[in-house]
Order: sequence, then C-alpha cells, then structure tokens
Amino acid sequence: MRSLACLLPAVLCGVVYAQSSVTVSTTSGTLRGIEQDGVMSFKGIRFAEPPTGSLRWEPPVPFLSTATHNATILSPACVQQFAFAGANLSEFLFNNPQDPPVENEDCLFLFVPAIVHARVC
Repeated sequence: MRSLACLLPAVLCGVVYAQSSVTVSTTSGTLRGIEQDGVMSFKGIRFAEPPTGSLRWEPPVPFLSTATHNATILSPACVQQFAFAGANLSEFLFNNPQDPPVENEDCLFLFVPAIVHARVC
C-alpha cells in the first residue's frame, strides 16, 4: 500500500518533460532525434541501401554513412496493395484511409524509441 501512495501524487500531478534534440553516432551516421516525456525517439533510420534498380529482389545491402541524418520524421511506408485475385491493383491498403501515409519502394527504415532513464525494479 505504501508504494501505491507514493505513486498517487505522480499520477495526479503528471510528469511533463520538455522536448529536446538528441544525437547518437551509428554506422549509419549521426542520427538527430528528439527526447520528449522521458523517451528518445529516432524515426526514419535507414538500415539498408534503397532496394531499387540493380538492388531490386536482392538481399539488403547495409547502409553506411558518416553524415548527420534527421531522425525526427517517419520515412515512407512500403507500398501495399490488395494481393488477392480480382482486386483493383490501383487501390492501396491504409490503416488510415482519410490521411494515408506516404508509400515508396525505398522503405527500408526503422523507428527506434528508447527510454531515457530506465528504472530497475
């Protein structure tokens, strides 16, 4: 019961963190993400070269870079279409048909959230 009493003020008051920029170095270059509400967020991290042209239908080729990349926005989703017979192949599948995401063949990206200060129980 004591631990519940300690949590109650935090739940009632809420904990609000300011948004700030955060950078990390990787083999894919320096990633500039954001930290907000105790979570670091890196969106649109390229993990392989674009699977187009001579790389189409081949295993992913690692993406290596030394440049700084904006990792604050999501990258295009992979193109999705109905795969069953008789489907209209120009009709795309969306989780949100009113505001569909951008789609592209070049879609080998990751979204990595990470807790800033994890507490060990």
